Amino acid sequence: MGAIIEILGDCSIPRDKREEFQDCILHVLDIGGMMRLEEVCKYGKSVCLMTKASEFDEEIGYYWGVYNYFEDNEWEPIDYFPQEQYFRSRKVGGSVYNRVVGICHMLQELYSSGRCYVRGDLTWSPLKMVSWINKEFGTNFDLEHRMDMLKIYRALQSDYYFKDKKPCIDELIDCAEIYNKRYRFVESSREALRDKIRLEGSAEEAENFFEGLREYYFCSRDGYTQKLLELLEMMAELDYEYDFSTDDLLECGSDERLYWWSEGAFDLSPRCLTWLSGIQEKHQEIVEKIRKNGKTCKITAKKLLTILERIDDVYDGLYMFEETYYEMLEQRSAEAMGAVKLMESMCLQAEPVLEKYQDDWYRLRFSRPRREMKLYLALLGNRYLRKKTLSF
Repeated sequence: MGAIIEILGDCSIPRDKREEFQDCILHVLDIGGMMRLEEVCKYGKSVCLMTKASEFDEEIGYYWGVYNYFEDNEWEPIDYFPQEQYFRSRKVGGSVYNRVVGICHMLQELYSSGRCYVRGDLTWSPLKMVSWINKEFGTNFDLEHRMDMLKIYRALQSDYYFKDKKPCIDELIDCAEIYNKRYRFVESSREALRDKIRLEGSAEEAENFFEGLREYYFCSRDGYTQKLLELLEMMAELDYEYDFSTDDLLECGSDERLYWWSEGAFDLSPRCLTWLSGIQEKHQEIVEKIRKNGKTCKITAKKLLTILERIDDVYDGLYMFEETYYEMLEQRSAEAMGAVKLMESMCLQAEPVLEKYQDDWYRLRFSRPRREMKLYLALLGNRYLRKKTLSF
């Protein structure tokens, strides 16, 4: 069936929080490497180009994505509808795609003030996601609302999924989860809660029951609240254990985020800086030959598509950014022509090396030629760094 994360309850965001909520969602989609893939078919060639999911799709009227740049993998679509302030997902896998989607859903829960709840196959616990969100955005969210079973029950009742049935004890406990493992009630109280949900009692009766249960279990010295308070105290003393960075989210170092690099944003490794210097030298050599021959001309779509199709085949799913593709087609400089020729040369040199990895995706993905081509495509997509390194 695959890994699925879902949101249950009323996902509406208070009016005064909507702009802030949307900024957070788009920021997470951006730095999280969520992309949409759009196919270009011309001259008998067919290639996919990447566009950031955080960029509005004017044609269909919302944000969407199917691919994660850092995971190098495609899953089922995620959608964000700005008018409704609603984020939706389907199958998400178990890696970066999963974590980014989980955080977006957690933002829904936090900004809705606990009127909805995230559950499913989360690779990061709710507590870990909230810790990351607070660090990234300077917020002070907590999970206190997950201690109130009555509030959870009411939220689930508002969900379309429970239109014709009542939430059961397991569904309530799923939404009360804050750690990677669940803390359940003692068996007797679970059975009491299960029986009460089945009863055809009055609304007042049910509310009194849930309120009494909440006060007893969540406000007692040894209850759920105390466990959370103890954990938060431990976090205050051991910040480093819960200091989750963007690198932790993406399971990669800063070099792999080259497309997002700018002065002062984060540091690139000495190895990456050396690689960039080498690319600059190779590119300059090619540019000088082009100028010497005096044959500078516009890059054709057929030529560029031919190279990109070959790259997709040799490296098994490496894509150029869509905006870069169309920018390259407008270029007439020797520098731009040199960049395309260098890209083609890198592909031709890597082909015989990578042939032996075609049946081993893991070794292919982490091979040096593939990583360098991915960096090169990121360099072409980063306008500032491209100008600085390749002079166009």
